[in-house]
Amino acid sequence: MPTTFFGWVGHLINAYGGLFLRGAAVTLLVAIVGTTVGFAIGLGVAVLRSIQEGPKAGMMRKVLVRAMKVLITVYIEVFRGTPMIVQAMVVYYGALQYLGLDLPALGAA
Repeated sequence: MPTTFFGWVGHLINAYGGLFLRGAAVTLLVAIVGTTVGFAIGLGVAVLRSIQEGPKAGMMRKVLVRAMKVLITVYIEVFRGTPMIVQAMVVYYGALQYLGLDLPALGAA
């Protein structure tokens, strides 16, 4: 067994280097997919929030636009108001309990 710090570092790299690289690849995958999906959702929310109801708009359109804005506001407050780890646990465990979906950990992420 190694007795120095750098000896331990070398030992850990030799023993677990492949696992570290695999973990880094999964982390990059989750980060890239999460950023892309988050950008798409954010862009859609921004576009929907910027819709103006003109004075000539019909009553149905005004009601629909206001309802969408209320739903978007609730969505934003829920996602901004809860920690990400809680959201991840709700998705991972809630999908199985309420929807009967056994998601893999990477799919839930």
